[in-house]
Amino acid sequence: MIFNYGSAISEIKNRNQNLSYGIALMPQINKNNPVNQASYWGLTVSKQSKNAGWAWDFITAVTTDQTIADSYAKALNECPALRPLIAKYINDPVLGVFASQALTARDWPQPDDNIASQAFSYAINSTLTGRLTSSQALEYIRNKIR
Repeated sequence: MIFNYGSAISEIKNRNQNLSYGIALMPQINKNNPVNQASYWGLTVSKQSKNAGWAWDFITAVTTDQTIADSYAKALNECPALRPLIAKYINDPVLGVFASQALTARDWPQPDDNIASQAFSYAINSTLTGRLTSSQALEYIRNKIR
């Protein structure tokens, strides 16, 4: 079992096209108040861009125009972020889980996502091998991310 984002599906398929797997909702502590982890990229345009206006127009179009956002999501094989489009994907056999969880997704600031990823990986592996207790692993993550 793994916990991951919809973007991992293509990598899983690339590693083993014959793998039989299922996709399920993230387990929740409180089913009446589900909370899921968001994953997204913030889009921006450099101040030095010679075509800043066009770049901002593209960002605005791809993030607000339903037709363009839907085409973009289909090209990436991912769930769109626009609320009006999420309902369209709810019953999709692959992306439906991610679409339904998009409405309860939260995020936290990560100044360096590589450091955060490495800290979690080390803490999990250290807990599984007995090098750290779960409390020590959480303390390790907190210190590394700060």
